[in-house]
Amino acid sequence: MPDARMEHGRQAEKAAAEYLVNHGFTIIKTNFRRRMGEIDIIARKGDCIHFIEIKSQSENSAFPAVYSWKPAQRERFVKLAEKYLAENTRAGGEGFDVSLDFMRVVIGDTNTILTVELIEDAFRPE
Repeated sequence: MPDARMEHGRQAEKAAAEYLVNHGFTIIKTNFRRRMGEIDIIARKGDCIHFIEIKSQSENSAFPAVYSWKPAQRERFVKLAEKYLAENTRAGGEGFDVSLDFMRVVIGDTNTILTVELIEDAFRPE
């Protein structure tokens, strides 16, 4: 990933984490990585564990970032969430709901954060 994209990604993840904390979420884990991929943020709010994919885009993008999240990527995301829950039985214990979420972070021409949008329960496993 080129340096500019990496920097946008870091900015987006930081903005997303701040947004979540400011909206009552507790960050459990960032950048949960396994061989098959990565979950950007795992957070908790109330009795729900949120697995969150973050996509950044420039303000000039022609379409919403959620459309760049392809079915194969969503399938890997679900498997990673299942893997996390299997490895962390306390997090996946009874009484917890699970939400597969999507966050869109729009970054302006001067590298400022313009918009942070959370789509909770963005999709269900097929």
